[in-house]
Amino acid sequence: MEGKKKISFILAIYNAERTLQECLEGIIQQSYPKNKYEIIIVDGGSTDKTLSIIKAFTKHYGKQVSIRFIHNKHRLSEGKGMGKDQGVAASHGE
Repeated sequence: MEGKKKISFILAIYNAERTLQECLEGIIQQSYPKNKYEIIIVDGGSTDKTLSIIKAFTKHYGKQVSIRFIHNKHRLSEGKGMGKDQGVAASHGE
């Protein structure tokens, strides 16, 4: 596993309660070493249970993998690109 590059999963989301848990679990269950990736979640002001899902996921997996949350003050429904750009700017992976 030496030599593997650090990668970043960037999730630009808004009101993603229906799909977020499955998405995050899919990332965690893949075979890439957990110390070689980070998950960056950029939320555009969700009003559903999205933030509760993020908090529970971080509490459960936060010691195994780097998980960062960014609040995007611009709603992603008005432009997902801005959320992705914020995630890329905050990332440490390749």
